[in-house]
Amino acid sequence: MRYSTLVLGIVFCFALFVGCKKAPFKTVPVTVTVLYKGETVEEALVAFKPLTAGPEVRAASSMTDASGKAILMTPPGVKGVIPGKYTVTIMKTPAIGKTKDTASAAPAPKTYDEAMAASQSGQFNMKVDARHQLPVKYASDKTTDLEADVVGPKAMELTFELKD
Repeated sequence: MRYSTLVLGIVFCFALFVGCKKAPFKTVPVTVTVLYKGETVEEALVAFKPLTAGPEVRAASSMTDASGKAILMTPPGVKGVIPGKYTVTIMKTPAIGKTKDTASAAPAPKTYDEAMAASQSGQFNMKVDARHQLPVKYASDKTTDLEADVVGPKAMELTFELKD
């Protein structure tokens, strides 16, 4: 009886320790709204690329939803952005259909999280139309003029209005 209680106690403490694991870095919640020609942009990929290098510096990204909003995440799936200065890229290319191997095809992902999970599992088999639906200058960190300075600890809401 005492042995089983000890084992259950150890298992409980281990589960508690694993369940309370935090990210090894601090992030600031960042929500981005993307506008183009006065309208919100759905299904655009928003990426923050750090302007400085270092071991604690990481990029962040997300996909805009139907309201043109993206809640940025830092790998490995931590909500928020590490404080710092970033170049911002925004791009949108439409999915145009499944590849020829549709026998084992999974349904098209509807959210950024679903797309990331499908991509990592090898199930993402959509063809992508490479024509940009937004001005192409925003698709590259070499040509974009968008930047963000993420400071904490309060949540930030940023709006980027794209121009031709």
